[in-house]
Amino acid sequence: MLQALNTYDLQNINYLYNSQWESGLSTSIRTGVAHLLNSCPDITHMMITLADLPCVDEDSLGRLVEHSKLNKDAIVCSEFTNQRGVPAIFPVHYANALCNLTGDKGAKSIIASESAQKDRVIGVEHIEAGIDIDRPDDWERYRAHSST
Repeated sequence: MLQALNTYDLQNINYLYNSQWESGLSTSIRTGVAHLLNSCPDITHMMITLADLPCVDEDSLGRLVEHSKLNKDAIVCSEFTNQRGVPAIFPVHYANALCNLTGDKGAKSIIASESAQKDRVIGVEHIEAGIDIDRPDDWERYRAHSST
């Protein structure tokens, strides 16, 4: 991955290596959140997404950002196929909850628990987030479908 990233002009982009990646998704979230809190003391919101969502693009993420601007204290998450998840934008007051995730749990568990409280989570239709590439056969199905 680092080799692929080196082909781009990354002067204004920070990327981190999570040396504990084998301990699960939560370690990547903790690494990113800790970096943001240390390097951006005035941060108000954090977006969490996954690298294996090939249909998520600038426009689809922009819809989340626009809803977040209107709902500053709420988590703004993606909704697809009757599910809520990432990409999602979290107000900084969720940093502790994100840093307390363990194992292979992602931010979806926080979205689920906060959804029980009125106005804490705003779901935005985001069908692009429903296409997730976890295995080689997922990729082959995606390629076959997208080429038609």
